[in-house]
Amino acid sequence: MASASGVARNDRSAQEQLWRANPSPSKGMEAAFEIHGSPGPFAEVRGDVAYQATNCNYVTSEWAGARASPSRMMPVSVSRTGTNGFVATVYRDGMQDEDYYGTGVCHWELTSIRVGFSATGAKSDTVYVVHLVGKDIHPGAVITQHFWRGDYPSLPGAVETSNAGRRDAEGFGPDFRSNLFSIVATLREKK
Repeated sequence: MASASGVARNDRSAQEQLWRANPSPSKGMEAAFEIHGSPGPFAEVRGDVAYQATNCNYVTSEWAGARASPSRMMPVSVSRTGTNGFVATVYRDGMQDEDYYGTGVCHWELTSIRVGFSATGAKSDTVYVVHLVGKDIHPGAVITQHFWRGDYPSLPGAVETSNAGRRDAEGFGPDFRSNLFSIVATLREKK
């Protein structure tokens, strides 16, 4: 069954075709990442951002009466700024606010910034992930994420290992605390 937009209501991939990136975003922030006590070089750094329009929804299952809010994840370019520094430009208005369903304007919010750091980009590398969400995403935010150095560049025999670290170094056992490095994320208004 089609919605007012002419798109099948329970087809998420068709829904995603409706949602548009803002062609002229203006509310930019720089997300800077500085690695302290690096266990080695990080040659591969990838990022993405997520947006959600919580004031809108569409039918995902008429039978169950299920609905979902539009959400979109998009890659973001991360550039090196020095030996252990990286920066990404993200936009709070990266998605186009508009009336996608004929029920009022959907207002998109930047809900997530995620950046993964790996030694070489090989599938076996550990990816150290800094994930900023909700309350973390505002100019002036400074977030420190601590990681265990013991799985750099990879754990023997491991495939596709991800390490989310901890915000509080005390969350690591006493034997691990002396073998940590950190990544500090700083958000600032883009001029």
